[in-house]
Amino acid sequence: MNGKLPEVTEKHLLVACVVIVLIGTVFIWLAYTSETTLTKIGDISEDMSFSHIKVRGKVSDFPSYSTDKYEQRTTIKFPINDGTGTMNVKLSDVVSDALLKAGTIPAYGQEVELEGKVSVSEYSKTLTVINPAYVKILTKEDDYVLTNISLVPAVASEGKLIKVSGTVKSLSNLGFAYSFNVTDGYGEVNVFFQTTFANINAKNPYELKGANVTVKGALKWYAQKSYWEIMPTTWNDIEILSTPVERYALRSIGELLGAPGTYLNTSCRIENVSIAFIGTSNLTVTDGANYLNIYSTVSITSWGNFKVGDKLLIQGKFTKYGDAYEIKVESSNPSHYILEVYT
Repeated sequence: MNGKLPEVTEKHLLVACVVIVLIGTVFIWLAYTSETTLTKIGDISEDMSFSHIKVRGKVSDFPSYSTDKYEQRTTIKFPINDGTGTMNVKLSDVVSDALLKAGTIPAYGQEVELEGKVSVSEYSKTLTVINPAYVKILTKEDDYVLTNISLVPAVASEGKLIKVSGTVKSLSNLGFAYSFNVTDGYGEVNVFFQTTFANINAKNPYELKGANVTVKGALKWYAQKSYWEIMPTTWNDIEILSTPVERYALRSIGELLGAPGTYLNTSCRIENVSIAFIGTSNLTVTDGANYLNIYSTVSITSWGNFKVGDKLLIQGKFTKYGDAYEIKVESSNPSHYILEVYT
């Protein structure tokens, strides 16, 4: 050797640059394709704050929804539990908007897999998700158990996923939620549906009045009233099979009594009529000018606590009893049974 360093040519530099780029590309590819290890919630500690983790568990309460009044950013939050612990989940506005539009908000009782940045304090653990792809709902349609409504109390447990079919008997707007009863003729169950998620999906909840529906959701014990409720999250959890408009023609009392032969033994619906008299198995309603008897195959008191002056929606079969015409409501037949107080 003559002690001289080998000459670095332009070719050498080019090769070195290509090698560096290839190595960098490989590292970047590995970073994106390597799967984040699943972490148990109970193992998350404060020294893990701000790290990217993956967790899997069940949504342990109904999701909450809020919009920042200044920046108009939407945020969805809910807790999850994996059996080792519970943590809070916060979906960024981008993720929240994407899931709201798709109708795929994680529902109470569903199993989910989530990735995001974790923050840990002495009292809580929070996972912030900033990418819609990091929200995976693992619960499948078959995980919802189709159940007769009368059997709900026997099979019920907190968070159990079920599906029922029946007729919506009543609908109440509580301001923050819609509450309605569904009956299949053998049993009755209450459904609780948060107002914000109904409005987001741009549908009219009053379409449910008297409709035949299939509802799926998780069961939650309502301690104040001592009964189980089904809690769907979005409109996708409520399928309207048919509506009163399709099954019952809207008539007025005057129309029915004016041409009884035309409408005899047909299914009909009268709306916004007032109670003039309440008996044991019948009541009389009026539209202010005409009166019509409503006959029930069961005690009127089983319909609910109504009083003279209440305005009702009633549907059933227009029939004749003796010389008088009436609407017959059969509680044993859910397609006939609907009585709703207007508020």
